[in-house]
Order: sequence, then C-alpha cells, then structure tokens
Amino acid sequence: MQVLRNKMIDHVLHQISEQSQDPVVVTDAEGLVLWVNDAFTNMCGHTSRDLMGKPPGKVLQGPETCAQTVAEISQALEFREPISGEILNYHADGHSYWVALNIVPIHDLRGDVVRFIGFEREIVAPLVGDEVPTLCMFCKSVRRSAREWVRPEEYLCRDGEHRASHGVCPTCVVKWSSE
Repeated sequence: MQVLRNKMIDHVLHQISEQSQDPVVVTDAEGLVLWVNDAFTNMCGHTSRDLMGKPPGKVLQGPETCAQTVAEISQALEFREPISGEILNYHADGHSYWVALNIVPIHDLRGDVVRFIGFEREIVAPLVGDEVPTLCMFCKSVRRSAREWVRPEEYLCRDGEHRASHGVCPTCVVKWSSE
C-alpha cells in the first residue's frame, strides 16, 4: 500500500514539475535527485542524466559557494524542514550564477518525509556594500541575472529600492552596432 501511495505522490510531483515554468528538482528522502524539469536543466546546463541519483549540491556547487549556506541547507534537510535562501551555483560550462531557492519536504499519509521538492529562480547576485546593478544606457533595462535584462519598472517593483551603474544590454549592442 505504501508503494502505491509513493507512486501517487511521485505522479503529482512529476505533474507539478513538468507544468512549472520555474526550475524544479525532486529528490528522494535522502536528497538524491529523482527528476528535474526542462527549466532546471536549461538553467544549470546539466542533463537530467548528469543529476540523477546525486545530491543536487554535489553537481551544482563550486569553489565560491558559501559553506555556511550549504550547511544551513544540509541541516534543514536533515531535520526534514523547509528552507528558503539564495546560493551561488555553477553551470555545466563553469560559469557561476545565483539562485533563490525554496525546498519543501513532501510527507506521506503517516507524516514521514518521502521526497523533497526544490523550486529555484535565477537572480542577480545579492548586492554587497556599495555595489550597484547594471542599467543599460540605451533602453534603461536592468540586469537581473547573467542572461536576463528586465524593464526598470519590473525590477523596481520586485526588488525595492536600488541604485544602478550603466552598461549596454545585448539587444542594444546589436541594435546600436548595426547603425
């Protein structure tokens, strides 16, 4: 009966992960990857085969990933508690990128944790001290992540008070270099 319940849980989690536009990873109770959605593999550059059966952090974390953040995530998983935060991960090609993550334990009907589901979203690196985000000098888009530029009103609504430096987004580089 327990096997049937776990299969039902897996089916629901699979549907959630496949329908989500955000990167999603599902692990077993020990934290080993069972599956990831396409948004997850697109963000990290690893195939689902690269990730299957491994702890996500062993594949995604690198030399500049904060050890304290890793310890906090590990402790939450050990105590079977949800956790949210930001962490520096590494793409398959070696470049680093920041993600906001939310990891939630999934319980069976007896209350035992049988899975974890993690939702991630690539973000701009957290600002430190006097650092400021980059603002395109032509169209005024703001760099939210390594690959994403957004309109200023979207950035300010989501992220609150900001200062910005100037740069040029990829769209304006193409537009202005061809003129």
